[in-house]
This record gives sequence, structure tokens and C-alpha cells, in this order.
Amino acid sequence: MKALLVVDNDVVARLASFYLRPLGLDSIRYRDPLKALDNLEEIDPDAVVMSARDFPRHWKSIVVNVRTVRPKTECAIILLKGEFFPFEEAAKAAYLGVNGVVREDFSDRAELSRFQQILK
Repeated sequence: MKALLVVDNDVVARLASFYLRPLGLDSIRYRDPLKALDNLEEIDPDAVVMSARDFPRHWKSIVVNVRTVRPKTECAIILLKGEFFPFEEAAKAAYLGVNGVVREDFSDRAELSRFQQILK
């Protein structure tokens, strides 16, 4: 199974990959959301983990493109948020079909557990 990881920050990418591996997901990382969007069809991910902090405008396009071909039950989409994630953005994420929004530092055990539960 494949997870598309669209994250610019190296530390966050390593952490996400570390927590994806035990779930049987191999990470394919992109630092450029436009290239990830361009290759979505070829990658055909089982999960998408994207940093809303690194790409506050691009995550919506990727979510819409994934959801046009794969429902929430077939491809989990998780947004990684920074310290500040406005309510309006959370509402957009829910409307567009994001499975969950978690903190990108994974410092909170509850957030980490939620991240892994969404992917199971």
C-alpha cells in the first residue's frame, strides 16, 4: 500500500514516514504539491498525508482531485496542521472529504493515536 506524503519540512516528513511504516504504508514524498497533483493518477495512493501549514492553498486542489475518483473509505486523507488552523479551514476540510486533521509534530499521544486510527 502507498501513502502520498506532500510535506516540505524534512523533520515532519521523517516523522510521518516513521508512523506510516508500521501500518504497511510505503511513503512517496513530494515537496512540490503541483508535481504531486500531476502524478496523482500514476501514484494511485491508498492514503494522502499533506501539510496544510506548508501548502495552505494547494491542499484543497489535491483533496478535490483525489475525491473525484476515490471515496473516503478507499483513500484516507489526513491534513497536518501547525499551531494555528482556522475554523474556516477545518470546515472546508470536512466539506471536501478530509478524513482527519492532526498536529504535524506528533507530540501529543492522542493526536498520534488518532493519526494511526484514521489510517487503519
